[in-house]
Amino acid sequence: MGTEPNNKHAPRLCPSCGTPRENTGAPVWEDFCPNEECTHDRDEFRRFFANSRAAFARDQRIRDAAADMLAALKEAEGELYQVPPADKEQERVLQVVRAAISKAEGATNDL
Repeated sequence: MGTEPNNKHAPRLCPSCGTPRENTGAPVWEDFCPNEECTHDRDEFRRFFANSRAAFARDQRIRDAAADMLAALKEAEGELYQVPPADKEQERVLQVVRAAISKAEGATNDL
């Protein structure tokens, strides 16, 4: 009866070594394994920080690519202004470029 998963008072066991996990008054998900030889918590923290670093690096690459695209759009907009629009297609391209620049600049203000 005390080991049912929905029983709030049942001890949570370490998934690695089976030792009852301890809590220092923190929320349940912050329980820790008191077994000195158990590496489960350390491995979890290492995975968490490695994933965080990888996500930050990925986000930085996305931000760099977005900045490069914005610079290319501004350059293209400048080149499109130099030549008067000859037809509706060229005018449409200029409108799309302007819209993309304004949207990108609006998004960069939120970061």
